[in-house]
Amino acid sequence: MILDLTSDGKLSISQTKRMNEIEPLVRGEYDEYIGALGELNELKHIDWLLETSCRNTFASKLHERICKLALLQDLIDRNQYIDEVKVDDLYMKQVIMLLFLKNDYECLITVVSNGKLKYLIPLYNLIVTIYLCFNEWLWAKLIPTKKQPEGKIIAIENFLFLSSFDKNLNMIDRNYPGFFDHCSDDIKKNIWFLSVLNGIKHPIDWYHILRKINLTDSQILIKENYLVLKDYFIAIYQSIVIPRKIRKYPKWRNIDISSLIYDEVRDEIFSHSLVSSILYYRFFRRLRDTGIEIDLLIDWHENQTIDRALNIGMKQYFPLTKVKGYQGFVVSDVYSSLTPTIYERDNGLLPDEILVISNQLLENRKKYCSDFNISLAPAFRYMEAINHKQIKSETKKIILVALPMLHREARQVLDLVLSAKFNDAYRILVKKHPTVIKQELLDEVPQARDSRLIFTEKKLTKLMDESTLFITMTSSAAIEAILCEVYVAIIANRRGITANPIGNIVDPNYWRLCYTPNCIDDALNYSMNNSILNASSYLVPLESETFNEFLKF
Repeated sequence: MILDLTSDGKLSISQTKRMNEIEPLVRGEYDEYIGALGELNELKHIDWLLETSCRNTFASKLHERICKLALLQDLIDRNQYIDEVKVDDLYMKQVIMLLFLKNDYECLITVVSNGKLKYLIPLYNLIVTIYLCFNEWLWAKLIPTKKQPEGKIIAIENFLFLSSFDKNLNMIDRNYPGFFDHCSDDIKKNIWFLSVLNGIKHPIDWYHILRKINLTDSQILIKENYLVLKDYFIAIYQSIVIPRKIRKYPKWRNIDISSLIYDEVRDEIFSHSLVSSILYYRFFRRLRDTGIEIDLLIDWHENQTIDRALNIGMKQYFPLTKVKGYQGFVVSDVYSSLTPTIYERDNGLLPDEILVISNQLLENRKKYCSDFNISLAPAFRYMEAINHKQIKSETKKIILVALPMLHREARQVLDLVLSAKFNDAYRILVKKHPTVIKQELLDEVPQARDSRLIFTEKKLTKLMDESTLFITMTSSAAIEAILCEVYVAIIANRRGITANPIGNIVDPNYWRLCYTPNCIDDALNYSMNNSILNASSYLVPLESETFNEFLKF
């Protein structure tokens, strides 16, 4: 057998299932490994802003790589004969050779890419970072935002895209819809959105987004208005210093995986991701110097490097302000960083309190740090689905597909959907990920150009009453389908780990993990008899009591 462990390699169904079975164990080892990596290298303060040390399994390749190593070890333990193992690079080959040596095993290892240009990645990063940072600094000076906070405020972190404003320049808030419906006028005037700008790269993007921020009625605070040129120079300098602090490497299962760590850390030198996180940290110093007082800060908390930058900055420059980390979404447990660890708490990387939107998530978030303050909060993003009143339709002829953000995952979803044997009476409606540009999707995912697919911009909840089946891979919108009483098919990831977004909170009677087109056909047939769900048992509703607790400081 040939075992393809490359990033685009396709595993067999049995291998995919086995890797999903062993992933929770490996995830625990991974979380422990990152703590050991930080301790061994004495990481402190902003040293923790590396993606490698962040446990963000969608940003770092390390978790998936050691899951694939664990799968290989499992196959050897079960006496599965392997003719050849395919890998992406020499770094993975080196580790597999050590694993074979440990097991006294021989097998051909083929490297798909020669990796000769990987050493140029820091140079490429530097060029991109200088371009992006120059635009950030220049356009914020050319078009400064007119509204600036004074005195005491409540800051709520959100994310802005070019599409975040409607034609009347009202901000479309995807993170906290319904928030202001429960606000008194006194609270409203003190609310400022601490907005992180996403997808803003070129001069024309900056012109449009800054113009919209100036013209909207919403009170928006962005870091670019406070940073000075010195901050950019320091951040770029630190982006080469911080990665070089990783010099010692703990072993995983008594195997030296230092080559994998080295490969990731080198790619972070001069990276815009690292520079942006450092700038976000420095922003809080600039904000403090203006005399602004923050009574409460709500962090949209995914425990990414940007969240760590926020929490480090707040603890240093606003030490008396309470920071609540709001996890207002439903995603897979594979997203390891959502569960706080003791070493993250002890290094000041976490908010004072973490808020989750489901009772089922409370104990999960205390897995490593049992005394950490975890509380419930309203599920703003899902209120429309929670309050959805199903209209019985005799013509439920829509197969609704929500595509993931990554193109390689979108290809897998559409491959299975287009290979399923749906009756011609069904329409296949496709909703792209909100951060993905449609033309880029069509260019990168050939399956998206199939004439059987109909792209829609409608809200998912507006389509649920006519939908028989909801199909996705990692989208948190799966919980919306469940709340609207639509059966869900989760497409298994044949090229990595399946990050089922609802497996940790929803009864498996209401969803199915699909590995083949036939499985999707079975899901459609089963959905005809899907029983009614009790939506209130899953997520916390938005009510006066839950809202007031959310803003309590």
